Amino acid sequence: MFFTRDEADREAVGLIQSLPTDAYNVTLISPQTYFAFTPLLPSACVGTVEARSLVEPLRKLVARVRGHYLMGSAVDLDMSERLVEVEVPSDQGTGTIRAYVPCTPTPLGLEKRADF
Repeated sequence: MFFTRDEADREAVGLIQSLPTDAYNVTLISPQTYFAFTPLLPSACVGTVEARSLVEPLRKLVARVRGHYLMGSAVDLDMSERLVEVEVPSDQGTGTIRAYVPCTPTPLGLEKRADF
């Protein structure tokens, strides 16, 4: 199942929050280190909700399930080999490199991108 960026983020975060702590091997791949709950952003602008209550650090979510966080973007999925191709920042700070991350059984919370 594919989602838009915000939908994918909400689904993935909701899934991670509902997982038992030792039941799964979780690897979260995201280009950001935080999750922002965007439907409530207008409320933060007018002061109804504090901005800090709308942002959740991804490392904190992953630590609860004893998982791993990888800063990058998933660019391809090879289901026959059960690999996700990930674009990550290079160690030198310039450009990106591609790596493969094993996935089993199925990756969740994939973003659907529209090519215009």
